[in-house]
Amino acid sequence: METKTPSLAGRLIILRDRFAPLFWLLALNGFALFLFYMINLKQLLVLAKGESVAVDMAISALYIFALCALIALVPLILSFVSLLAAALLRLHERATFFVTVAGAIIWLELFYLICIIDVVTYKVIGVHIYSGFILDALFNSARMQNDIRLDAGTIASIVALFTFILAANIVVCRFLFDHLPRLREGVARLLRWAAGAIVLLWLMAVAAIGVSLTHLTPFFLNNAGLEDVLPFYNAEFHYFYRSASLPFSYPLATGRFPLLENRKNVLMVMVESYRADVMNDELSPHIMQFARDHGIDTTGRHYSSCHSTSCANFSYLSGLHSYNMDYLNDRRLPFYPIELLRKNGYAIYGASASMLRFYSKHLTPILNGFDAYEEFLGPDGPDNERRMQAWIEELIRTRHPAGKPFFLFVFINATHHNYMFPPEFEKYTPVLPADYNHFMGAGKLAQRKDELVNRYRNSALFVDSLFGGLTTIFGPEIAAGTLAFSFAGDHGEEFWDNGSLGHAKAKLINARIRTPFLLYLPGAEPTTSLSSHVDVFPTIIDYLRPGDAFDPSLFFDGVSLIGPPSPDRYLVVSSYGFPYVNDNLALITADGILSLRKGEKSIGVENTFTPYAITTLDEEPLPATLPSLLRAEERFKNDIRHFFSVPPSH
Repeated sequence: METKTPSLAGRLIILRDRFAPLFWLLALNGFALFLFYMINLKQLLVLAKGESVAVDMAISALYIFALCALIALVPLILSFVSLLAAALLRLHERATFFVTVAGAIIWLELFYLICIIDVVTYKVIGVHIYSGFILDALFNSARMQNDIRLDAGTIASIVALFTFILAANIVVCRFLFDHLPRLREGVARLLRWAAGAIVLLWLMAVAAIGVSLTHLTPFFLNNAGLEDVLPFYNAEFHYFYRSASLPFSYPLATGRFPLLENRKNVLMVMVESYRADVMNDELSPHIMQFARDHGIDTTGRHYSSCHSTSCANFSYLSGLHSYNMDYLNDRRLPFYPIELLRKNGYAIYGASASMLRFYSKHLTPILNGFDAYEEFLGPDGPDNERRMQAWIEELIRTRHPAGKPFFLFVFINATHHNYMFPPEFEKYTPVLPADYNHFMGAGKLAQRKDELVNRYRNSALFVDSLFGGLTTIFGPEIAAGTLAFSFAGDHGEEFWDNGSLGHAKAKLINARIRTPFLLYLPGAEPTTSLSSHVDVFPTIIDYLRPGDAFDPSLFFDGVSLIGPPSPDRYLVVSSYGFPYVNDNLALITADGILSLRKGEKSIGVENTFTPYAITTLDEEPLPATLPSLLRAEERFKNDIRHFFSVPPSH
């Protein structure tokens, strides 16, 4: 018997019957996502702002409702269009229907994954998964595992969770498609009216938030902290797009490589996540004894250039503020101080107990240009450190040409989470297990803060012993006075000092940006009362005596610490990706810290800043901006363009 082809009206009725269950599936999931955010909202607001007030809760709820509505609306509209096309064009309806439903469920799974991981990540380290830190990690699988260190149990839990969500959606989907068509007409009509009301409410919420974001209403613009916690509010496509700045102009190609008169060997050590408060006799006995033996002042205040490993190492090895990093990388130029040493006959070496070469696009070409560079990346962290020291000793004692000066960069990783140390360094107890999950959950981790801090303190003791190992390896050079030696942390590490953990979030507080610093220059007494990563190489080059004609300001943002400090000296600590990813930075003088937000996402002829915090160096609030900080702000508006080409008219 020949099957009769349904009329257009019949096909549209089939469309309605197929579309209705799909609508309610998306609506239920949208509500579930909204409920998930609302359950966590108060804690997120407290993390971002230190408090949760009614007006913030209300505006956040409206924003999140609009976001969840948008998540549901996109597949809803696409599903309707595809099913309508199938009905009008007489496409294979069952196949189209199956693909549409499968696509909607995959879309929902994707957003469950994004939203859940985003909330957990924000709770633990204070950043969203679309931050520059996370995006860089996602584009570098080895870096992601290096930073996140998920154990097998966590991965299994994630797989189980999303398998459950998928199974639940399939069951709900099947239930809706089985029962909705069988409802009585009165109930079906009521559900259709409800569906229309829901869609209208969704559209109104999305439109309202869209208008407010487009016009940058004062509430969002001036409510510091709220805009940070709202999911995707500050999301930008910064990984793929950068606001246009002035052309970057780094004068490396000028051929100005003076002959160094005091060609000492140079050792520059950087330690991962190394807080300033470990510089004491309890946690750093070898370091403190070395300082006393050689008359080195360790009471100064040293600041990283950034709260990120890649940025900090960039400044340490280049003498440039970290916000220049991406622009210099665009030019694919090497770092001037390393090239100056190379031109003066130095062998250029490097060793790391962490992934640096492929961790960051900014460091890869520099490290690849070293004469010898080795990374030690095995699963046993302490063993990596010890193998690295053995390699360094073998390199310097058996492979390095006699009489040739060397530059050696060393990166110690022990104080990176999970804060690794050999068993004999377990002085502070109790401690979390070595394989603890750094993302076990903000609440659980915070409850075990003492165990976590004890791990860190033990790892700091191990770093101190590694310092002792280096001074033993280079004992002959130290005794002969032929080694210039710097030792610092790349950045700090917060342990809920100001409400959160780690260093990823762009919070420019002492726990994250102050680090230990030791500078050993035989025969010289550098002034280190206030210093930065950008000062280290300019000081070393000055110590190596490039001649009076050499102007370091042509190549460095930092200054030499040899000689009396300038009374108007100020330091710059910028956030990761400043200014196009994060817009905040700190200016630091001997009097205090001025925290600023930049008004533009680029570096231009005119640069505007808005102060948002003023504190002493110990982070005590100040009632008004001090004169030195005001002068620093005015100077920095122009100084930020140091290595950028300004049009002649200006």
